[in-house]
Amino acid sequence: MVECEFCGQQIAGKTYRVTIEGVTLVVCHRCFLRLISRSRVKQQPSYTTQRARSSVQPSLGVRQKRVKASGVVRRTIEFEYEIVEDYAERIRRAREALGWSTSILAQKIKEKESVVRRIEAGKLKPTIELAKKLEKILKITLLEPIVPEYTTKLGPKESLTLGDIVVLRKKKGG
Repeated sequence: MVECEFCGQQIAGKTYRVTIEGVTLVVCHRCFLRLISRSRVKQQPSYTTQRARSSVQPSLGVRQKRVKASGVVRRTIEFEYEIVEDYAERIRRAREALGWSTSILAQKIKEKESVVRRIEAGKLKPTIELAKKLEKILKITLLEPIVPEYTTKLGPKESLTLGDIVVLRKKKGG
């Protein structure tokens, strides 16, 4: 049996797939009725009906790849990255080791020289894309994956649901 990802109860009847702020959940009929009244929820076909393309594209985290022949959905994990704290020092040292000026580095990464100077001064934190360019050109490491931390282990019947974390606000006067 499938478990409702919102309230945690076993779903005996029809399952519903809803998207809440970009996150797709499998919910029971009771939670579906409660959530569908909110404008930010989009209904998607349930597992028992024909699947359609999702209107929401996942950005980072778990991505899904559809295999046409079998209809199986495969999931691959992509890590989210953060920039190391001493990025300015690493970039400056690597640039100087290559004997480049800030203008040469700016040309190589196709950015303005002022951007390179501000990054090296620590006044501007590079985007993930720019950090990847700098890593490739300077042959240094600027990105480290963010590893999710799990604090408690849940037993087989003690699974954590979204309903355990989020408290629904009831409308006043009705």
